[in-house]
Amino acid sequence: MPLTALAIETIVDIANAIFTSFIKPEKRKYPELINDNLVSIGLATGYFFNFIDMTAKTIQYTGGLDIYSSTADRKPDLTKPAIHYSKDNIKVEIIMPKRLNMYNFAACEKEFTLYKTGFFFSEANGRNYGVNYATMETNKDTILRIVDYARPIIASKPFYEQILMVPIETDERWENTQLAEITAFKKTLEVLLNRSYGTLPNKLSFMDIG
Repeated sequence: MPLTALAIETIVDIANAIFTSFIKPEKRKYPELINDNLVSIGLATGYFFNFIDMTAKTIQYTGGLDIYSSTADRKPDLTKPAIHYSKDNIKVEIIMPKRLNMYNFAACEKEFTLYKTGFFFSEANGRNYGVNYATMETNKDTILRIVDYARPIIASKPFYEQILMVPIETDERWENTQLAEITAFKKTLEVLLNRSYGTLPNKLSFMDIG
């Protein structure tokens, strides 16, 4: 989805907000970072507009989601009626690695395979979007859990290894730096969601895997 001038302005604004609210105060917690300009802020912003924004927009403006099941070739099964979930019964959970290493990435991929594949239709874009999900029964309702793996965070690791040429296996700063990158990624999503959809922040949570 192409970024508008407003979206670009928002990215800069969010980056400044994250720097003020997270990086400066957390410097005491994460001293001697390899790179103060955390790459995950940009990665999270792109992820937000490509996935969370469209999902949240549909939930907000249509009052929920109509989930179609998936065919064997991963297309919407239009032979079956969609199941409607009201916005009060929808939660969005993001799978995140606890550390930026191959073991944690593989564990996240394994967790992600545990969920069903379905689709919802976006009136705004006139197309179907694929989602992974699970349902949970309560005394009153069925809760829809939209689950996604935030794969863009993976790019943080090669950024340090291949762009900044940091020997992360031996650099003592890597432990604090990777934790700061993961935290900034989460904070960016939370700030963007709060600014865009003030009634939905409580819908977003993170599943830390590794």
